[in-house]
Amino acid sequence: MEDWQVQAGLRKKALSAALQPVEHHREQATRDPEVHLPALADSLMALSRCQQEFHDIDAAFDSATEAVDILRSLAQARPDAFLPRLATELHDLERRQCTHGRMEAALAFTVEAVAILRKLAEVNPDGFLPELATCLRDQGWYQGVAGEQEAGLASTAEAVAIFRQLAAVKPDAFLPELAKSLSRLSERQARLDLRKERLASRREEVAILRKLAEARPVEFRPALALSLNDLGSYPAGMGREEALAFRAEAVAIGRQLAAEDPDTHAPTLTLRLNEYSRELSWPDQAEASFALAEEALAVIWPLFQARPVDFHRYVALVLEGLLDTHQMCGSKPQGKVLERIDTFKAMGFPL
Repeated sequence: MEDWQVQAGLRKKALSAALQPVEHHREQATRDPEVHLPALADSLMALSRCQQEFHDIDAAFDSATEAVDILRSLAQARPDAFLPRLATELHDLERRQCTHGRMEAALAFTVEAVAILRKLAEVNPDGFLPELATCLRDQGWYQGVAGEQEAGLASTAEAVAIFRQLAAVKPDAFLPELAKSLSRLSERQARLDLRKERLASRREEVAILRKLAEARPVEFRPALALSLNDLGSYPAGMGREEALAFRAEAVAIGRQLAAEDPDTHAPTLTLRLNEYSRELSWPDQAEASFALAEEALAVIWPLFQARPVDFHRYVALVLEGLLDTHQMCGSKPQGKVLERIDTFKAMGFPL
């Protein structure tokens, strides 16, 4: 039997097993809705996740939407019992919609979840403020995608305010979420050209990530490097030297990460070295620019040799930058760089 036939058989069995409780509780709900409607909603959600796992996306959303409709009706009759569950399922459905590019539907589900969570958080802030803040952050993102920049900024700023409040009491639990929300806030501020505010948000995010990376380096050094590099990419509001210092720090962290796990981090380090090199490609800093670009080429070259189709674009980007700087300085590449240019062209890649 072919592999696809085995997989098809497993898929059919899994879907059949998930469908059976749906059919049972649907039939029983006509006789005893109070008992079986909640179970029907649970079964539909389980079926939806099974359908999504097997890439039957439309059916998965149909099942989840039916479950949410049931929970809405249950929450109207017994809000204390079912509003929290409705909010959680709306949030989950929102993220699943987003994963498949259905941003308009994702926004609608998030708006509904936020409205419910506001009510719940008024009564039980410890229980529901974290989920409210997370939903507000998501809502701000979807509003931005929809072109609602002012609304997106307001939603994200509210999420930041809530996570700041939570982090003051439980820093270990909520400082990472505050940093993530500040990153989103800086993106929303950038859309509205709020340069001073964007810079302040990024600075606060970096300060938090420094603390987190000291305590949990494996988890937070990549995020710190990303934010430092981003902070160094817009010197408006700071001096050029300070912006370059942020880039240099991001590169230093990237070197550590790439030494530990080159397959994961060498491509990112290559891009950051190349960006840093471009920032220095002035005649009076050409030597430093060349050194960074040549380091970038050395970092990515082993991966390119092993998997040229996957990594030729990285090599091309670095070589183009090197050639531009040489042209500006009236010089030509030599030695190993020239050898690698010839090798790159001989392999059929354009430059």
